[in-house]
Amino acid sequence: MGKQEKSRFRSKRNARRRHNVRQRPSARKTISIHRRAIDLIQQELLAEKVTVGRFHGGVEWRALQPLFAEGLPVTVRAEEPLKMAGRRYIPDLVVRCRATGRLVLAIEVWHTHAVSPSKRRAYQIACIPWIEVRAWGVICRRIGQALPILDWGGIVAVESPCQLGLFDSAPTPLKVPERPIAVFSVRSRYWQLPTRSHSIPPLNFLEADTRSGQS
Repeated sequence: MGKQEKSRFRSKRNARRRHNVRQRPSARKTISIHRRAIDLIQQELLAEKVTVGRFHGGVEWRALQPLFAEGLPVTVRAEEPLKMAGRRYIPDLVVRCRATGRLVLAIEVWHTHAVSPSKRRAYQIACIPWIEVRAWGVICRRIGQALPILDWGGIVAVESPCQLGLFDSAPTPLKVPERPIAVFSVRSRYWQLPTRSHSIPPLNFLEADTRSGQS
């Protein structure tokens, strides 16, 4: 291969590499499924395209209920920290009334893990209404449809599917096992075999049987 052919081959190879680098999306530009679902809900809430949730109770649909009062102007912020039950929690979306700043709804997006029991209890103590939606359920649905809600709390009109403390029982004290009687022991060193001087009582009933058989 001559010098001109080598240089031509090298230039084609470098051009192909540069093209592939331009076509390949960088890690910084890629958006996760979780972030896409959060952004989609935020845009729809601000544009008033979705204000209704379809509440699912694990087996059947519970209700088709508005998430907040119809026509209420709201502000939607992503990952706004809230202090609840003495700790700092960060919901995926926080919906507040635009006029008063009152917290209307907290939204959690489930992609890799669901809402923890401690966070669920903190919402309950703070009396904050909250909902949890699945990331893929938000993305795959058509824009404007009701949000499919899997878990929720603090919404008076719809009973929460998770009732904290319903199946909790008071801890029962452990029973201390009774000590065995001092006379009884399973240790082999306390076992005693009969001595040679020990006389075995005669078996009178065997002698009686033999005598009756001889007669």
